Order: sequence, then structure tokens, then C-alpha cells
Amino acid sequence: SIPFDFHFMVEKPEEKMKWFDIKPGDYVAVHYESTKHLNKCLQYINDIGAKPIIALNPATPINVIEESLSYIKG
Repeated sequence: SIPFDFHFMVEKPEEKMKWFDIKPGDYVAVHYESTKHLNKCLQYINDIGAKPIIALNPATPINVIEESLSYIKG
């Protein structure tokens, strides 16, 4: 009953997330810099009932995630 915290610090996480048994309520972090399809990744996470998180490398400006904030549920 404890949610699992997945942190995909890999290139093209959209190809690798399906390898894992991500369940509704789990937390799933995807790095902004790791994919050209960030919103697609976040939508997939939402679709399976998990909670999406956007991770940023320290040198990445925070404003780059503005267009993706609607995929993050509070």
C-alpha cells in the first residue's frame, strides 16, 4: 500500500517506463532533458494513474517546464 517512487534518469524514458510495474498512486519522475516528448511521458504517467514529476538538472532554467505544468496534478 506504500507508493513506489520511480526516477527515470535515462534517455528516452518513454521507451523504458513500460518495462516497470508502475501502479496507480506511484510517483514517477522524468527529467526534462532526457526526452523530446516530455508531455507524452507525463500523459502516459497520468493515464496509468501514477503521479508525474518533472526533474530538472541544476543548469536548466525553470521556465522551460511552463508548457508542461498542466500535466502535473496537485
